[in-house]
Formats: sequence, structure tokens, C-alpha cells
Amino acid sequence: MSKPNSTRLRELLNYDPDTGVFTRRIGVRGFAAGSIVGSLTNNGYIYATVDGYRCYVHRLAWCYMYGDWPVSELDHINNNPADNRIANLRLSDRSANNLNKHRPRSDNRSGYRGVVAHNNKWRADLTVNGKQQYLGLFDTAEAAYAAYLNAKKLLTLEERKP
Repeated sequence: MSKPNSTRLRELLNYDPDTGVFTRRIGVRGFAAGSIVGSLTNNGYIYATVDGYRCYVHRLAWCYMYGDWPVSELDHINNNPADNRIANLRLSDRSANNLNKHRPRSDNRSGYRGVVAHNNKWRADLTVNGKQQYLGLFDTAEAAYAAYLNAKKLLTLEERKP
């Protein structure tokens, strides 16, 4: 199935940019007009099927509001993948999207993103565009994480400069 365009989305759905919720304009296959569109996935995102095309609701929101499908990844600014308010969505690349994650990976033993145990110390690293940047060794995991957060903040500020 091909992606529906923004005109078709607006024919079938209503979108509230303040809540991020889509509702049906017309009933379809057992779903009444006015019913909420989408189902929650195991990873916390909401997906929907429109005219046979299945996709994440945040991508629908982007197309609905801006008239075109996003050309890159979309980042949920507040890290809540079910929060599809347009103000919470921004275009991103994979590296920037990964930087916005706060939770450590499931195999992380320190409990902090960017921090690993290293010879009775804690090493802080930040990965940007696939390249790992060493931030130093610290006595505590908390201090290493503070260095990670500071470097991430500086990088984000740097990206925003004109």
C-alpha cells in the first residue's frame, strides 16, 4: 500500500495538535466516527493503519500538519513515544535521536547512559555520528554521568548555533 497524502489524511481523520490524538471523521470496519485512532505497541509507540498503510502515528501527525511525510526520523522531544503532540515532534537524524534518549540500554550495568565501569573507576563516553568520544575517568558513576550530561548539553547548544 502507498502512503496516503495529507489531503487524504484530512478526509479520513481529525488531529488535535494540542493532545496529539487522532480521531476518525468517518466510521471504518467496525470503528465508529469519532473513535480514537491507533494502537499502542510494546515499545510505547502508537501505530495506525490508514487506507491499508500501517505507520506510526507521529509520522501521520507530521504529514497532517506540514503536508508532506517526514524525510528523516522524528524525535519525541520529551522521550515519551506515545506523546504525539506536534510541539513534541522534531525532525532528527539517527545520531541526534539517540542522544535524546535518557534510559540506558538494557545491558547497561552502571544504570546511567554513557557510563561504564573501568578498572575500579567509571568511564564516561558520548557517541556522536557513530564516533565514540572519551570524556574521562571518574571516581563515581554519578560524576561520570554528570560529565556525560554536560557534554551532551554542550553538543546540543553547539548544534543550535546559526
